[in-house]
Amino acid sequence: IAVIWGAKEAGRRMKILFVDDEKIIREGMAELIDWEKLGCDKPAMAESADKALRLLREEPFDLVITDIYMSKMSGIELAKQIRESWPSVKVMLLSAYEDFGYAREAIEAGVFKYLLKPVVPEEMEQAVLEAMKRVRSDRIVQDQVLETEKIVKVYRPQLARDFWRAVLRGEISDREDFGSRMNLAEIQPGGGPMSCMAIRLDGGQDRNSGQDRLSGEAFRMAVFHAASSAFGGCVECVRLSEGQAAVLLRFQPSGAALMEFSRFLEEELHQKVRIAVGRMVDDWMELPSSLRDAGMVLEAGAEGGQEAGRLIARSVQMIDENIGQEEFGVNDISEALHVSPGYFSRLFKRQMGLTCIEYITGKRIERAKQLLEHTNIKHQAIAQAVGYSNVYYFSMQFKKHTGETPGQYRKRVGKRDV
Repeated sequence: IAVIWGAKEAGRRMKILFVDDEKIIREGMAELIDWEKLGCDKPAMAESADKALRLLREEPFDLVITDIYMSKMSGIELAKQIRESWPSVKVMLLSAYEDFGYAREAIEAGVFKYLLKPVVPEEMEQAVLEAMKRVRSDRIVQDQVLETEKIVKVYRPQLARDFWRAVLRGEISDREDFGSRMNLAEIQPGGGPMSCMAIRLDGGQDRNSGQDRLSGEAFRMAVFHAASSAFGGCVECVRLSEGQAAVLLRFQPSGAALMEFSRFLEEELHQKVRIAVGRMVDDWMELPSSLRDAGMVLEAGAEGGQEAGRLIARSVQMIDENIGQEEFGVNDISEALHVSPGYFSRLFKRQMGLTCIEYITGKRIERAKQLLEHTNIKHQAIAQAVGYSNVYYFSMQFKKHTGETPGQYRKRVGKRDV
């Protein structure tokens, strides 16, 4: 057995610590059996439990053999402290008393073996061999656990992406399963609300320069890099299918941030993309609904689609409600609709036949004409009412679109400036 042990452990000999407050007992134990033949180092000696604990702190031991009855601290109390601080160390108790109470306490303290004095050499040798076998078995298990942990650590990022992909696809409906898979991926719960941003390639792929980057992990990493650059980071980026990905965010990005993200990503992929952000959800199991919201907005990209009509109708309503706000523009609308400014601008022009800025300017001029025609409000007040703080700039825009100055228009329709 000793030979097998030595081969298995590649020279690793078992280290034993013997504890007894009687010197003659310690000296006798050192010569009791042939320790080296068993594959063990000669036992280290400690004359007290305190000394044993100091030695355990200084170097590793596999087995502690201790007398049960010692001054200051008993062998059972020592065993309890060893189990608490060094759970892998085996403890063997020696006692001169065949007492059931001691045996029971020894079991409760996690003692490996309980031997009666005087110890027979053959019995001690057999007990040590059993301890060696248990230590070897524990090491094998520990090595397997460590190896598994290494493998899990390597694949944990993929486990996290698999988890979020399953969540977004609605494949996890049981909360217990949700929690266990989240723990496996080491995702901390209670991180606050999140929203889902959907990204879809918008055709026009440059096959010569971008084809390789539009597949698999390369596509996901391109999206992740763009999100990290534009937003300062994100929870996760998941590739849903070819040309489609989802980014999990802990905030609703501003229009400027979406514009920056779109620019980063289009430079990375060498083609146009469509982007939309779903609503924030407190319950992470509701993230599929946030993704569906974003997906509905993306579907609006199809010319003439019902969703496109509703999206543009909402933007027109927002323009009417904010026509007097000078700073109101494309970024405000796209942020409220959870789409990128570039995508919204393309969709608006496709649906309306003119750019959003042209539409806003036209609506302001139309509103100004109504006020000029039906009221006696001064030009300065009219300019402010339609979103122009500078009356001169307002007059220039008005003439550019109507061919007349505000004064000329009012005079022609019968109103006067007061």
